[in-house]
Amino acid sequence: TLWYQFSRDGQRLLTPTEITRPDHTVFEFRSWPVDGGEPDLLARVVSSKESAATFLGIEPTTGRIAWVDDEKLNIAPFAGSSAELESTISLVHDSIVAMAAFDPAGRRVATLDRSDSLKIWSLEQDPPRVVREMKHGGGTFFGIFRFDPSASRLADWGWMVRDLEAPLEAESLWIPRFLGVEGEGVGYGMAFDPTGQWLATGSGRYSSIWHMGRSHPLVLKGHESIPNGEMKFTGDSRYVVSMSTGDGSVRLWPLDGVDGERSRILYQAEGAMRSPRNFAVASEASILAVGTPGGKVIVLSLDGDSRRELSGFKDDAVNVVGVSPSGRLVAAGSGGYNREEALVRVWDL
Repeated sequence: TLWYQFSRDGQRLLTPTEITRPDHTVFEFRSWPVDGGEPDLLARVVSSKESAATFLGIEPTTGRIAWVDDEKLNIAPFAGSSAELESTISLVHDSIVAMAAFDPAGRRVATLDRSDSLKIWSLEQDPPRVVREMKHGGGTFFGIFRFDPSASRLADWGWMVRDLEAPLEAESLWIPRFLGVEGEGVGYGMAFDPTGQWLATGSGRYSSIWHMGRSHPLVLKGHESIPNGEMKFTGDSRYVVSMSTGDGSVRLWPLDGVDGERSRILYQAEGAMRSPRNFAVASEASILAVGTPGGKVIVLSLDGDSRRELSGFKDDAVNVVGVSPSGRLVAAGSGGYNREEALVRVWDL
C-alpha cells in the first residue's frame, strides 16, 4: 500500500494497493471502517506490467478511484462498498502515464506521461477535456504533484510551481530544494496550506516553507532572439506586444492563460535586413501599425484577420509610427538616410 486517506466524513480509511506480477499489475482499492472490522474491496483491476509504480489513487471528495493502464488514466466512481467499473472514463495520452494528481475539490486532474507531456484535465465536462497542455521539463521518474486549494497552481515535487492561469509561455516558478546532508536520500514531502499562501517542501533533514502570496515576475519565452524593440500593452490590458529585430518578428502575448491561447506572430519580416523598426498599438481599437525598412507601414488587426500596406515614403526606413486611440489615423516618420524623406505622413484609414 502506497498511502492512506480518510473518507470525507472521516468514518472510513481508503487504501490503494499495488501488486506486481511478472506479466501484469494488480491494483486493489479498499475502504476500512475506522472503528475496526473487515474492509470492503471497492475494486480489483488488472493493468499492464508497464503500469507498475506509476499512479493509483483515491479521490474521496467526489468518490472516485484512479489507476494507470499504459497510455490511459482510468477513473471510476465508487459509492458504498463497491466501485462502478462500468462507468469508468479514460484520459488518454500518447505514451504511458507516469504521474497524476487530483485537485482538492476533485474538479481537475493533472497527468504526466513518459514523453514529458503534462496535461490539466477538467472533470466538470462530459467527457473530460484538456484545459492546459505543456512540456513538464523536470523528468518523468516517480514523484508527486500537488494542486493548491484553488486549483490555480500546481507544484511538482517541490521543484516547480506552475501558475495555471498565467500565459502558456510563462516560465514556472522554481523553488530551490536542499538535497540533504551526510548521504541522506531526497525526501518527497510537499503540501500547500489551506489558504494556498504557503508551500512546504521536505528533503533530507530539511523542511522549507515558501510564501506563495508574494507577486513573482512572469517570464515569457517565444522569440528566437532578444526582444529589443518597445513593448506595449493593448488597450484592454489583455495582451502585450513585443518586437525583436533579431528574429524580425512582432509577437502578441496573451496575459490570461485560462482560455489556452498561446502567443502568436503578428508580423514576420523576410530576411534580417527587413526587420521592423517600430510599431504602435491603438488604445481603443484592435489594430497595430509596423514601420519597415522598405518605406512602408503595415497595418494589422490583432486577431490576424486583416493586413494593409500604407505607402508614400521611398525606400528609406520608417523609424517611428503612431496610431490614434480610435485606430482611424496612422502617422509615420522617416528620413533616417534621405533628407528629402524627413517627413511625417498621416493616413486616414
